[in-house]
Amino acid sequence: MSSKCKVCVLDETVIDFKVEEDGICNYCHSYYRHIKTLPNSPEEKEKELGKILTEIKSSRNKKYKYDCIIGLKWGC
Repeated sequence: MSSKCKVCVLDETVIDFKVEEDGICNYCHSYYRHIKTLPNSPEEKEKELGKILTEIKSSRNKKYKYDCIIGLKWGC
């Protein structure tokens, strides 16, 4: 019998997958820990996005003609 996460229904076919005693996998626990550290207000979100954009712009390779940021969402 396979063990699955009761939240996301991942199973042991996923690399490094582990189900904790509460029936929730390590990936979901990691996600929930991350969500709690995210900014809540629109002002905080704007400030955090500004930090990310500044970091990306300062670390980019100058040899490329174009800049592009692609937003990706984990999941379906």
